[in-house]
Amino acid sequence: MAFVQCGLTVALIRGKIYLSMGGTSMGIAGSVIDSKLLEKWLGMRVEPIDMTEFIGRMTKGQYDHAEYETALARVKQTCPEGKDYNSPTTTRSRAQMALPP
Repeated sequence: MAFVQCGLTVALIRGKIYLSMGGTSMGIAGSVIDSKLLEKWLGMRVEPIDMTEFIGRMTKGQYDHAEYETALARVKQTCPEGKDYNSPTTTRSRAQMALPP
């Protein structure tokens, strides 16, 4: 049964693009995707982007706004914000921390 599930999964993702987000700018070797493996065995193309791409898309509004609102509500519901241990001189205001609408 597992073999059939794996086969169906590969069939569904063949021809799709894996968007690798953030690993480039973070410099984490473990987050680098082996694009040759995905291309050869799964038939997927890998597109790596760095954090400047996120900011650019957010600033230009190039994202699904309804999906963003759903995700933001879920994060606010399930991920409590921790204490800010920065000094008063380096603490950012709520406006500075907010993402573009």
